[in-house]
Amino acid sequence: MSSTVEIHRFDETEGRSDLFFDNALGFVRTNFPRVGPNSGWVDPEKRGPIEATEFVVGMMMLPPGGEAASHRHHTTEVFMVLGDAPLTVYWGDSSEHEVELGKWDVISIPADVWRGVRNDGQTDAFILGVAGGADGGGVEFHPEIVALAAGAQAGSA
Repeated sequence: MSSTVEIHRFDETEGRSDLFFDNALGFVRTNFPRVGPNSGWVDPEKRGPIEATEFVVGMMMLPPGGEAASHRHHTTEVFMVLGDAPLTVYWGDSSEHEVELGKWDVISIPADVWRGVRNDGQTDAFILGVAGGADGGGVEFHPEIVALAAGAQAGSA
């Protein structure tokens, strides 16, 4: 465990809109990895500026209509809404549960539960995500999203 205090300023952070394959399917968001690999990435270009040991921290900006497709991690994930725009978080095998969260609201989603988040509002929405483990529990997209990606890839071949 490091005994070095690390600081990274947000204005030194460049958001990425291409970290996940669902981005190419029209699921639009900008990710800002802050601590750790932002869901298991090995590529140093896709990692947060501060190394993770026990958990990862990332932020997302979702424009109106933006969404992070249904996925799961093998660790608990916690979301906190940071701005005034509400966000809808959905979960379950068929995304059968959902709740609208407002500024400063928090939701904790257990390991291996399918989850996603979308902005049904009219302005950009910001959310903070924290996932357990030095790799954030990895990321696995829902089989429907994987099938959608396979179909899109087959259609472009």
